[in-house]
Amino acid sequence: MKQLLYIIFIISSFTGFAQEKGPICTSTFGLSHYVGTADYDDYLIISQGHVHIKGMFYIDSTVTDSTIYEIVLPAYDSLTYSGSWVNDGWGACFTYMLETDETDSVAMVLSGPVFPITYNSNNSNGLYVFNIQQNGVIHDPCLIQLQAPYPNHVYPNPCPKYFVRVKFQDPPEPEVPLNIKEVTNDISLWLSNENTLTVKADKDAIWKMDLYSLSGQVIQKNQLEGSQDLDISSLSKGCYIARITNNTGIEKSLKFIK
Repeated sequence: MKQLLYIIFIISSFTGFAQEKGPICTSTFGLSHYVGTADYDDYLIISQGHVHIKGMFYIDSTVTDSTIYEIVLPAYDSLTYSGSWVNDGWGACFTYMLETDETDSVAMVLSGPVFPITYNSNNSNGLYVFNIQQNGVIHDPCLIQLQAPYPNHVYPNPCPKYFVRVKFQDPPEPEVPLNIKEVTNDISLWLSNENTLTVKADKDAIWKMDLYSLSGQVIQKNQLEGSQDLDISSLSKGCYIARITNNTGIEKSLKFIK
C-alpha cells in the first residue's frame, strides 16, 4: 500500500500542475501488485484521465472495439485496488461524492466475483471533504470497469471508462503420494517338517500348488493367498513333487520324501 501511495503521489504531482487554479479535486485510482520492491511492482494508475502502466499489465491486442488492459497473476496471489480524491491545494472534494452512488461504482465488476471496497474520508469541515480514499483486494479472476467521478465544474460527464481483465495462473497440480505396496514377487517352498510343507510369499500374492506322485498323478490341488503351512500328514509314505505357481507366473518345484 505504501508503494502505491508513493506512486500515486508522484503521478498526481505532475497532473496537478497541469490544472488551472481553482477548486480542483485531484482524482487518482487504479490497481497494483506488490512483488517486493518499488522498481518491480506492477501497476495500472489512472490520474486525471492519464493511464500509467508498468510491469505485467498490458493491452489485450485481440480486442479491437475497445481497450482492455490485462494482467495475469500467479495462483493464489492478489491485486490491490485503491482510489483517492485529494484536495490539491486549490479547493476541496465535495461531500456529495460520498452521498451518491458515484464513488461506489468507480470499480465495477462486470464479470466474476465482486470484491468488497472500503472507503474513508478526513479533513471535513461540514461543507467540503478534503480527502476521500477507497481500498479493496482482488483474489479472483474478473473483468473490471474503472470510471472515476469528477466534480462537474472540472471535467465534463460522462467520464471515460477503463476496462481491466484480471487473470490468475492455474494452481500447480498437487503431488499425489504413491501408495504402491512393495511386491517382491518372491515365493519359497520347503518341507519344514515331515508333515508340513511351508510356502512363503507376499501378503497379497495369490498362488496355487499341485502335488504329484512320481508317476505324474495329481494327488492334491490348492489355491491360497500369502504365506501358508500345508498339512501333508495324510499322505502315505513315498516320494512326491510339489509345484507352486504365483499370480505373476513365477514357478517353483520341490521333490520331497514323506
